[in-house]
Amino acid sequence: MEGAIQIAELLAALPLPEVFGPRQGAVTGVTSSSQEVTPGGCFVAVRGRRADGHTYIADALARGAALVVGEDPPPPDFPADRTYAWR
Repeated sequence: MEGAIQIAELLAALPLPEVFGPRQGAVTGVTSSSQEVTPGGCFVAVRGRRADGHTYIADALARGAALVVGEDPPPPDFPADRTYAWR
């Protein structure tokens, strides 16, 4: 994948002490909008003034997110074949 970064390499660069799921694979892009997630992408779930990105995790996964970065632990139904990192 051209322009992709390995999940393990990305996780090593982030100050995220907790990781759930596999650390292998690659991420092809990063976005905080679940509507912009493409297969193999990374969705960053943040709390904003108007919306909480954690509400859109299921949508990001349905669009093919390989990695989700959040502020809270993963939801109980988070798939084991995807990666979730949080602080």
